[in-house]
Amino acid sequence: MKKMDTLTWVGRVIGVLAGGFVAFGGIIKLVNNSPEMLEGWASSGWPPSYMKTIGILEVACAAVYFIPKTSYLGAILMTGLIGGIIATNLRLENNVLVPVLLGVAVWASHYLRDPRLRSMIPLNK
Repeated sequence: MKKMDTLTWVGRVIGVLAGGFVAFGGIIKLVNNSPEMLEGWASSGWPPSYMKTIGILEVACAAVYFIPKTSYLGAILMTGLIGGIIATNLRLENNVLVPVLLGVAVWASHYLRDPRLRSMIPLNK
């Protein structure tokens, strides 16, 4: 078994946090049917009937992201999901810092864990 370096470990921690954040958001949408949750959801402009569907999509994207052999596909899917979050927040004139940072974290995780990606996207000369 090969020894993992610091970049790999930092990348894994970032990946668990990013994927966990998306999965948690999806689980909350699936299990919380409180009037406050539905009211907040409706204020986003999305019909309440979409809440469970989007929750399932969030959990599914996070699951694909957490499986090592499909993690790049999961990152692509989560990037699309996060793009929708950013678009919704922009339309509502809300702050988009958190979803932008979430998207950066999704790819920073892969960047730190995979030397092949680092060679394709060099951040230094």
